[in-house]
Amino acid sequence: MSRQPPKNGTAPAEPDRRLDVTDTLCPIPAIRTARTLSEMNSGQILEVVATDPMAEVDLAVVCQRGGHELVATEHLGETIRVLIRARSLLAD
Repeated sequence: MSRQPPKNGTAPAEPDRRLDVTDTLCPIPAIRTARTLSEMNSGQILEVVATDPMAEVDLAVVCQRGGHELVATEHLGETIRVLIRARSLLAD
């Protein structure tokens, strides 16, 4: 298991929402993640669980383009768990 440490030093105990995109391939994890983030309030945490080997890269791009914060990434075998802090798209 490899883990990218959270940028702010602490990861949230519980995410506000969970998105399971296991057994889907690009571009589905990115599309579903972007859609879910657009429905969330600023500061809320989304947990994404994926098995697509490119999901980590794709979700980093979703964060960069959407202004969201990639909080942490964790690899558990073939599963990738990503925590993202949402930026409210409605507030801008």
